[in-house]
Amino acid sequence: MSQINLAYGRGSVALEHDEAIFSVLIAPGFEDSHPLSDVEIGQELDSPISSPALANIISSGDSVLIVVSDTTRESGAPQIINLLVRRVIEQGVAPSDIRIIFATGIHRPTTADEKRALLTPFIAQRIQTLDHDANDASMLIDVGQTQRGTRAELNRALR
Repeated sequence: MSQINLAYGRGSVALEHDEAIFSVLIAPGFEDSHPLSDVEIGQELDSPISSPALANIISSGDSVLIVVSDTTRESGAPQIINLLVRRVIEQGVAPSDIRIIFATGIHRPTTADEKRALLTPFIAQRIQTLDHDANDASMLIDVGQTQRGTRAELNRALR
């Protein structure tokens, strides 16, 4: 029997498996990767894919909604959101005109501790946050149907 550690929350869970049965194990190839620096993230924000630069689409007086994954998805949200909010403010958007919505899908709302962890305490204290609630019809707007006829709704905050 062999053992691998699977990421689970902020830790891991040991999994024993029989190599005779599971001869190939698919795992993410993060061994050679490294967390991006603030400079590298800044360069990516300066050169978005298939979009004008942030400086060309945001200006003073605009309102901005930033969509962030909830705690069920591992991401670099604290670092990225901190840099993004600072950039938006540099473009003249007032902090009171910036909101962050947690894309909870059908998951529970994000707790205050989770918001601080996902956004950094600095951002969580200064920027208004919302939790998507798929069960609250008043939060949703019908945007039509998919090609297969499935009804599609979005959170009204995205309008």
